[in-house]
Amino acid sequence: MQLYEEKKYNTSEEIEKSKKLMKIIIIMIVILVIFAGATIGMIYYIKSTEFKLVINGVRTKASSELFLFENDKVYVSIKDIAPLVGYTSYNGGYKEYNEDSTKCYLESENEVAYYEKDSNTMYKIIIDNNDKNSSIQTENDYEYYTLGEAVVEKNGKLYTTMDGISLGCNLIMNYNQEKNEIDIYTLPYIATSYSKQITNSSLNDKDAIFSNKKALRYNMIVVKNTNNKYGVYDLSGNVIIGEKYASLVFLESTEEFIVKTDEGKMGIISSDGTTKIQPEYASIKQIDKNSGLYLVSSTENKYGIINNSGRTVLHLQYDKIGIEANSFPKDNIKNPYLLYDYSIPVKRDNKWYLYDKYGQQIITSGFENCDSFGCTKGTAVSSISNNVLLIPEYNGIVVCEGGLYGLIDYRGNRMFEAGTSNIYSIVNNDVIEYYMIYRGATMDTLEYLRLHAGELPSQENNNSNIMEETEGQTYVQEQNNNTENQNVLDNMQESQTNSQDNRTSKYNAKSRRTG
Repeated sequence: MQLYEEKKYNTSEEIEKSKKLMKIIIIMIVILVIFAGATIGMIYYIKSTEFKLVINGVRTKASSELFLFENDKVYVSIKDIAPLVGYTSYNGGYKEYNEDSTKCYLESENEVAYYEKDSNTMYKIIIDNNDKNSSIQTENDYEYYTLGEAVVEKNGKLYTTMDGISLGCNLIMNYNQEKNEIDIYTLPYIATSYSKQITNSSLNDKDAIFSNKKALRYNMIVVKNTNNKYGVYDLSGNVIIGEKYASLVFLESTEEFIVKTDEGKMGIISSDGTTKIQPEYASIKQIDKNSGLYLVSSTENKYGIINNSGRTVLHLQYDKIGIEANSFPKDNIKNPYLLYDYSIPVKRDNKWYLYDKYGQQIITSGFENCDSFGCTKGTAVSSISNNVLLIPEYNGIVVCEGGLYGLIDYRGNRMFEAGTSNIYSIVNNDVIEYYMIYRGATMDTLEYLRLHAGELPSQENNNSNIMEETEGQTYVQEQNNNTENQNVLDNMQESQTNSQDNRTSKYNAKSRRTG
């Protein structure tokens, strides 16, 4: 009997112990579940706050230096983003052929975009051969854009803003700060998407031109009806330009369209459907965005210039307007129609003249019978010498008259008369040096100008910063003094001839170094 009671007691005690153990196990399980949940939540939080880069809907690995986040602003490494969006990056300027790390350009099969440290000016140039398929012929001209912020250099790399890289590479780019995510859509991806959604899109054409694809970034799409007539809709389907034109081309820098009628006449229609220039010209092309200037031609192959209000700046009476920039590759001429953002070279009856961008003739003192602008004899000196049109240190323009060469500034003021048989340049360690030949003597052009034309103009007075108050008003005071006449060259010849041997040795040494 006692034994049974002891056994019963022990069993009750064991049950209590089991209950306690069970409670402990349950508590531990609960703790583990809470811990696991917290861990999963922490992992999810970490992943949700981790930076994500998504390109065309695909998660993409990003280097630590691709983006810089500063004061709610996002800066993008220009060179690092290039290969991710279909571009190749290069040091220096486009066609400048140097390795200047303060400049760079990005190139795709269609277009080039150029950036420079501490500059908020960017230019683009279309190199797409498909544009030849348009009945509106477009040349490879530079289009300039003003960025919201200047390009900066950090950690040895050039950075621009998201807007700056989006403009240069034709991207749609968004940053979701809450998700810590950047989404990028490239132009080919965007074009493919809309070509599937909008059946009458001209993007469905096999030969759809690149220029018109860029209209998508500005909420517009070029369409074509069953009669092969072109128009423009916004991306909501509203008509901007009716489908009645034989062809049209989008101008990104001004968000306008060059339109061509069935009769072969061209004009300009803006992105809101307003006709800015009536279609009454055989050809039309933008030559300066800031001044709103367009080069136009007649069916008689005469050229003129009008502005974006349709007002005539130069009448349709010239045989040619603009310089053949390809003849002066080392001059790096960005706008052959508007030299130094001021002077328009025109040709009529085999003589050349200069006009300002308001249509006023520039009097070229001492060069009333100008045969051409620029010296194309430069390459005859040696294999490393170059033709010269511009001497930018003095805002100079080389003038030819009677087979001899002189120099004027962008306002027509004479620096020296036509007396030299050649003016040419040599690139020495990425520095362009200018020389001229006068009566057999080789002379340093800049040295001559320093001695006889005053000091070099300060940078703020150079070409890109020449300012006007209003159209037709007086311009800023001249920065370059009028120079001595031909007698100065005659007086200088004796000292140049005496040191000819030294100059020849100097030239040969430069030639060897440059070669």
